[in-house]
Amino acid sequence: MTQKEIYATANALREEAWGYYSRDLARSVDLFKDSEKLLLEIEHWGDLVDVYMALTQAHVSLGDLDVAASYAERCHEAGQRTGDEIKMALGRASKSLIFMHRHHQYPEAIQILSSNLPIFERLGDHKRMASTLNWLSDCYNCIGDFASAVDCINLSLAEAKLAGPLNLHSYATSLGNLAATYANFGLVQESLDTYRDVLKLADQLDSNRLRAIANNGIAMRQISRSEFVDARTHLTIALEQAVLAGSVKTEAEILSSFGSLSLKTGELDQARWYAE
Repeated sequence: MTQKEIYATANALREEAWGYYSRDLARSVDLFKDSEKLLLEIEHWGDLVDVYMALTQAHVSLGDLDVAASYAERCHEAGQRTGDEIKMALGRASKSLIFMHRHHQYPEAIQILSSNLPIFERLGDHKRMASTLNWLSDCYNCIGDFASAVDCINLSLAEAKLAGPLNLHSYATSLGNLAATYANFGLVQESLDTYRDVLKLADQLDSNRLRAIANNGIAMRQISRSEFVDARTHLTIALEQAVLAGSVKTEAEILSSFGSLSLKTGELDQARWYAE
């Protein structure tokens, strides 16, 4: 194949990979790796940054944090090779994900992500602004700064709208973060209503992972209201969707929710099993 044909094939594989990302993560990873091979063959470092960022995020969701860290290093290196401002910022962002999920070094992640925001804002990159603000909201939630988390989420929702209909997934992710933050504030009904909005978008996007997250969130709010039968139903659906999506991280969160439900209903042996 010519370089042009190789590049076109790599791009087609990448687009197909994104199509599977929220429905079948393992299949998505395989397609991204196939795209990576072709892009390495023609040394197209700019597109490799995007592929390595996707693989970093995917392996975080799969719970393979060592593999995720390896792809983050490759993403950072590829970004440096391009000399492009946005690609270098994405390379740094990939490393922030490792600070967040592998090392739990949230201040370091916040510093990296915050330094990227002016770059994306100046260049009018609303899609990456939305993603970066989403990650920042995660960091602030993890350190208990819920007010800053809400600020970031609201900004992310605005940026996702500006990015257009193709960024509906980012908008749904922002809503999910908002629902979680409402829960942290003790706003149970607001959290429930927002998770139900996420569920509608998940169906529209055909996203198994978002369905799992939304159903788990709904179940946890129902547990807090002692609505145990409904909570179990939503958790069962959530687990099925997480398995279909191949998201080990989300699956682990749902199993933890089953443990919380078992504790509330007095099923202590079950709760211990889920804890293990």
